[in-house]
This record gives sequence, C-alpha cells and structure tokens, in this order.
Amino acid sequence: MGEEAFSRGVSVRYGGQAMHKRWMLTGLILAAGAAIAMAGPMENARQAFQQGDNARGVAELRKAAEAGDANAQLSLGNWFAFGQGAAKDPVEAAQWFRMAADRGLPAAQNALGGLYFNGQGVSRNLSEAAKWFRKAAMQGFSPAQNALGAMYAKGLGVDPSPIQAYMWFSVAAARGHANAKTALSDLARNLPAPQREEGERLAKNWKPVTP
Repeated sequence: MGEEAFSRGVSVRYGGQAMHKRWMLTGLILAAGAAIAMAGPMENARQAFQQGDNARGVAELRKAAEAGDANAQLSLGNWFAFGQGAAKDPVEAAQWFRMAADRGLPAAQNALGGLYFNGQGVSRNLSEAAKWFRKAAMQGFSPAQNALGAMYAKGLGVDPSPIQAYMWFSVAAARGHANAKTALSDLARNLPAPQREEGERLAKNWKPVTP
C-alpha cells in the first residue's frame, strides 16, 4: 500500500460525509452511561438529533463537551469535521478531537491521527499522526492498529519496520479489522520467516493498556 492509497484510506475513514450521522449517533450512544450523571445536555442532545433539530442538538452537545464529557467532545468533533447540517470547520473539529484525545478516548485519538495524516484542521505531520494512532492502538482500537501497521510498513512518520507492521496488522486482524487481514496476508507472503515469526511473537504477547 503506497502513501497515496493509505491517505485515501484515512480519508475514507474520516472524510466520508455519508458516515457522519452514524458516527454522531454512535458517539451519543456511547455517552449513554455519562448521560446518567449528566442527564441534562446529553439527553437533550440525543432527543434533539432524533427529532431532526440539529441546531438544538449541537447546542446541547456543546454544553456537555464544554463540561468535559469526552464522548460529547468526540461527537462535536465529528460534527464539525463533516459539516453535515452545520458549517464544516476542520480546525474546530481538531480542537474537540484533541480535548477528547487528551482525556484518553481512543476513537478521538484515532480521529486526531487521521487529521494530522491528511493535514485537515492542522498542519500535516506524519510523526504526530503516528503518535496519536499509537495511543489509540495501545488501547486496542483496531482502526488505529491497522493505520499504525501501514505507517510502519511504508516508514511514514516512523522508521520502517516490517516486524512492527506485521505485529500491528496481526493485532488488528485478530480484532476483526478487514483491511488489516488483507494487509497481513500481503505482508506475510513477502516477509522472511524469522521476521514473520518475531512479528507473530510480539502480536501473541501484546496486551492493551489503559491511559
């Protein structure tokens, strides 16, 4: 997978407006537990979006995000990243993603890594992209594991390492990530047995960590 193809993959993951509504609702659903403690703005946001009142939904979501709810920050970042029903603002999206990422939310860390890879809302920085992908990958977030494997495979933002690539593709594939399964199969065909075996050993011993 070349850099151009990998970039398209990240863009599909983060830039497809068709995916936005599902992610938005997913973010709100993920926040259901937090909504028990913060029933006001999060529950109001959920109801507003269900009723098609996007303006009120965003306003309520902002209340929760400004109060420090990481899932609300992630959802608000998605909202401004894709601009469905609101002005698209990748700079503000990056700000909200960073807040949630700093709180340890792996989906937000992954999203921020994608923005750095593509130079959306932030200056393009492959090393910074790899850093945020790694944070999410270490928590077991398979899209970030796949992205990190691809970066190691091509030496994008990190020193190239087929062993690390094999390890991260393996871990992501074990979690059902389809692209990682394909990448792992392609890499295995061309990797010398000692490197493949080391990658398999690292993947077998890998354990997720919590922030």
